[in-house]
Amino acid sequence: MTATEKVVFIVLFVYGLCNIGGSVLAGNLLTVRSMLVVKVFPVAVAVIYLVLLGGSADSLGAVLSAAHESAAGGVIIRRTAHCDIHRRLESDLSI
Repeated sequence: MTATEKVVFIVLFVYGLCNIGGSVLAGNLLTVRSMLVVKVFPVAVAVIYLVLLGGSADSLGAVLSAAHESAAGGVIIRRTAHCDIHRRLESDLSI
């Protein structure tokens, strides 16, 4: 086994261990605080991408505002759907 093969082996092994650890951590977080994880995850990933890819402050603001609007939109959609279901039940039961 050459030195390059050893390095590739070690990198892939560590990567696999991190995948297992990340899956366990994500599962625990989703069972304990699912709404917080769902709200924070897109913003955290966007910030990490911008930091790694060298984004500017303007692009960071745009990404954060888009993530906030999408999270708020999800709440509005859920509330609207709930109200719609409630209205249908009321109309069905008031025969």
